[in-house]
Amino acid sequence: MTLNFFKYFMVFFRWITQYSRYYQFVFRLGTNFNRKNYLRGKTKRKEGKMDGNENPSCRICHESNSTTDLVSPCFCRGTMSIVHLSCLEKWLMSSLKNSCEVCGYEYDVVRKTKPFTEFLKNPGTKKAKENFFADIFCLLGLVTFTAATFILSFEKPNFMVPGLIFVTFFISITYAIGIEAFNYHYFVWESWKRKNQTVKIINVT
Repeated sequence: MTLNFFKYFMVFFRWITQYSRYYQFVFRLGTNFNRKNYLRGKTKRKEGKMDGNENPSCRICHESNSTTDLVSPCFCRGTMSIVHLSCLEKWLMSSLKNSCEVCGYEYDVVRKTKPFTEFLKNPGTKKAKENFFADIFCLLGLVTFTAATFILSFEKPNFMVPGLIFVTFFISITYAIGIEAFNYHYFVWESWKRKNQTVKIINVT
């Protein structure tokens, strides 16, 4: 009696196990099917909004009041594909990039640096402008003083040897200061040049 009960129990247990596995399989299949239908319907609703229910808007400024220069210049799709050409050029100018930050598409960009006179008028900050002209005046003063000392050493023989030593010393100082000043202002110029460019995207569809 006990043995038969044990057999019936094992058969019932196997039936329950198989039924639970079958139920889990059907449940997962139905869940995935419903999820796919949900995502597909959600995508269609978004596409429907893009097609007719909503006006296309720029992904940078999020405005749709001006549609004259709305373009799709890269491989992006949906709402991310539409952008104002002027907004995109401003973004490329400020970010110092030539490619899309989403899909990595390389734009056909022409960059033109503003003239050097603009840098002299406004090198970026008031301190940079003051340092630039202060270094120019200091270098001019050192060069003038060195030239005067050199001429004086030849006009007065008693001043020849100490004058040449003095001139050599000041020429070395002038050269060292000039190199450091040039490196500093060249770095400021390169930084200003990268941030002050006109960007034009060509071959845009």
